[in-house]
Amino acid sequence: MHKILHDTSFSENPLSGKSASIFAEMEGRFAAGYYKFGDLLSAGDLAKEFGVSMQPIRSAIGQLRALGYIRVEPQVGSRVISPTNEEIMDFFCLFGRMEGVLAGLAAERHGERQIAMLDKLAAQIDACKSSERGLPEHYARLVGEWHSVMRSLAHAPALAWRLRSFWSMSDFLLLQGAASFDNEQIKIASQQRRAIRDAIEVRNAPLAEQLMYEHVRGKPVRTGIVSKDNAQDG
Repeated sequence: MHKILHDTSFSENPLSGKSASIFAEMEGRFAAGYYKFGDLLSAGDLAKEFGVSMQPIRSAIGQLRALGYIRVEPQVGSRVISPTNEEIMDFFCLFGRMEGVLAGLAAERHGERQIAMLDKLAAQIDACKSSERGLPEHYARLVGEWHSVMRSLAHAPALAWRLRSFWSMSDFLLLQGAASFDNEQIKIASQQRRAIRDAIEVRNAPLAEQLMYEHVRGKPVRTGIVSKDNAQDG
């Protein structure tokens, strides 16, 4: 029997029992890039893997479908989404607005000593080296931690909680076959985060919000899942 790793999910979980645990595990897999665009998910194979009946698998798949990770194809089964470039850019536009609101709140509400937490992570991110292909795992993890700390500076846990499903969807999209993420892209992203950090420190909420929006909206292009030309066309 497969060990179910996640007791809690990234997003709000209306399920219970085995269904909830399986959903949390599978959502964690999506966020880690385990599943790829267009993958076919067999409910039967998943039931064997987790050592459960079909019912909790169907419930978990239904919740994943509701969150937009998969679609159900008649006489085929459940397939991981294959979003268009426009759909990916639309998602990050919306996500950027949400992250921007939290950055603005962070500028208004942060404690003086909390900025040092962002600086510590920024130094670790700057020390990362690019990989030959794809988004470096350690880089992605540290950037995720930086954003998590930024959200904590907003002191808006209820709002941050409601955005959890967007964080995991963002990870899922960015980890899909990203092209080589070179040092130049790392420098650009680091410069943007530094500007956001400076705006937060001086409590310039409108600037922090706008800079965060632009930073998040640009992630698909910087990581290579959407080309610059396609992003402009969309």
